[in-house]
Amino acid sequence: MGDARYHKRHRIRIFQEIDQKPDPIKQYIHAQDTYLKAHARQLTASDTSSLNALQDSGYIEFVINKRNVKQDMFIEFDGKTLQISSVDPFDFETPELKLQAYEVNAKSYVDVRWKS
Repeated sequence: MGDARYHKRHRIRIFQEIDQKPDPIKQYIHAQDTYLKAHARQLTASDTSSLNALQDSGYIEFVINKRNVKQDMFIEFDGKTLQISSVDPFDFETPELKLQAYEVNAKSYVDVRWKS
Protein backbone atom coordinates (compact mmCIF):
# COMPACT_ATOMS: atom_id res chain seq x y z
CA MET A 1 0.00 0.00 0.00
CA GLY A 2 1.25 3.50 -0.80
CA ASP A 3 2.37 6.23 1.52
CA ALA A 4 0.09 8.76 3.16
CA ARG A 5 -0.27 11.98 1.19
CA TYR A 6 -1.48 14.43 3.82
CA HIS A 7 -0.07 15.81 7.05
CA LYS A 8 -2.82 15.24 9.64
CA ARG A 9 -2.54 17.97 12.27
CA HIS A 10 -6.21 18.38 13.27
CA ARG A 11 -8.02 16.33 15.91
CA ILE A 12 -11.53 15.03 15.28
CA ARG A 13 -13.98 12.54 16.72
CA ILE A 14 -16.38 10.44 14.67
CA PHE A 15 -19.62 8.96 15.99
CA GLN A 16 -22.82 7.37 14.82
CA GLU A 17 -26.31 7.51 16.23
CA ILE A 18 -27.93 4.32 17.47
CA ASP A 19 -31.71 4.57 17.20
CA GLN A 20 -33.36 3.97 20.52
CA LYS A 21 -36.71 5.34 21.58
CA PRO A 22 -37.28 8.00 22.79
CA ASP A 23 -33.76 9.40 22.28
CA PRO A 24 -30.77 8.12 20.27
CA ILE A 25 -27.44 6.97 21.69
CA LYS A 26 -24.11 8.48 20.61
CA GLN A 27 -21.57 5.74 19.72
CA TYR A 28 -17.99 6.83 18.96
CA ILE A 29 -15.96 4.68 16.56
CA HIS A 30 -12.80 5.01 18.69
CA ALA A 31 -11.80 4.65 22.32
CA GLN A 32 -12.68 7.15 25.04
CA ASP A 33 -10.26 10.05 25.57
CA THR A 34 -8.83 9.63 22.07
CA TYR A 35 -9.02 11.65 18.88
CA LEU A 36 -8.47 10.77 15.25
CA LYS A 37 -5.84 12.75 13.38
CA ALA A 38 -7.07 14.45 10.22
CA HIS A 39 -6.15 16.89 7.50
CA ALA A 40 -8.99 19.43 7.26
CA ARG A 41 -9.77 22.21 4.81
CA GLN A 42 -12.79 24.33 3.91
CA LEU A 43 -14.04 23.66 0.39
CA THR A 44 -13.93 26.70 -1.87
CA ALA A 45 -16.76 27.90 -4.13
CA SER A 46 -14.86 26.53 -7.14
CA ASP A 47 -14.56 23.12 -5.41
CA THR A 48 -18.28 22.95 -4.78
CA SER A 49 -19.28 24.28 -8.21
CA SER A 50 -17.08 21.72 -9.92
CA LEU A 51 -19.01 19.07 -7.99
CA ASN A 52 -22.32 20.58 -9.19
CA ALA A 53 -23.14 21.40 -5.59
CA LEU A 54 -24.59 24.54 -4.10
CA GLN A 55 -21.96 27.23 -3.89
CA ASP A 56 -21.86 27.02 -0.15
CA SER A 57 -18.49 27.12 1.54
CA GLY A 58 -19.95 25.33 4.57
CA TYR A 59 -18.46 22.02 3.47
CA ILE A 60 -15.25 20.82 5.07
CA GLU A 61 -13.06 18.11 3.60
CA PHE A 62 -11.24 15.74 5.94
CA VAL A 63 -8.56 13.18 5.12
CA ILE A 64 -8.06 10.43 7.72
CA ASN A 65 -6.40 7.05 7.84
CA LYS A 66 -8.70 4.38 6.41
CA ARG A 67 -11.38 3.01 8.70
CA ASN A 68 -15.01 1.95 8.42
CA VAL A 69 -16.83 5.30 8.03
CA LYS A 70 -20.28 5.78 6.51
CA GLN A 71 -22.40 8.72 5.37
CA ASP A 72 -24.78 8.42 8.32
CA MET A 73 -21.98 9.29 10.77
CA PHE A 74 -20.98 12.60 12.31
CA ILE A 75 -17.69 14.42 12.94
CA GLU A 76 -16.88 16.63 15.92
CA PHE A 77 -14.35 19.26 14.89
CA ASP A 78 -13.43 22.66 16.28
CA GLY A 79 -16.43 22.71 18.64
CA LYS A 80 -18.90 21.91 15.84
CA THR A 81 -20.90 18.84 14.82
CA LEU A 82 -20.81 17.95 11.12
CA GLN A 83 -22.80 15.38 9.12
CA ILE A 84 -20.69 13.30 6.74
CA SER A 85 -22.04 13.85 3.23
CA SER A 86 -19.60 11.75 1.21
CA VAL A 87 -16.93 9.12 1.75
CA ASP A 88 -14.32 8.76 -0.97
CA PRO A 89 -11.71 6.01 -0.79
CA PHE A 90 -9.75 8.39 -3.01
CA ASP A 91 -7.47 5.84 -4.44
CA PHE A 92 -6.86 2.28 -3.53
CA GLU A 93 -3.09 2.73 -3.33
CA THR A 94 -3.04 5.00 -0.28
CA PRO A 95 -3.94 4.27 3.35
CA GLU A 96 -6.20 7.34 3.48
CA LEU A 97 -9.89 8.13 3.19
CA LYS A 98 -11.39 11.48 2.12
CA LEU A 99 -14.63 12.71 3.74
CA GLN A 100 -16.80 15.75 3.13
CA ALA A 101 -19.09 17.08 5.85
CA TYR A 102 -21.32 20.05 6.64
CA GLU A 103 -22.34 21.62 9.93
CA VAL A 104 -25.55 20.51 11.65
CA ASN A 105 -27.13 21.34 15.00
CA ALA A 106 -25.76 19.27 17.87
CA LYS A 107 -28.26 16.92 19.55
CA SER A 108 -28.54 15.62 23.07
CA TYR A 109 -28.23 11.89 23.71
CA VAL A 110 -29.45 9.65 26.53
CA ASP A 111 -26.13 7.78 26.58
CA VAL A 112 -22.63 8.12 25.11
CA ARG A 113 -20.64 4.98 24.28
CA TRP A 114 -17.08 4.46 23.11
CA LYS A 115 -15.44 1.66 21.17
CA SER A 116 -13.48 -0.60 23.50
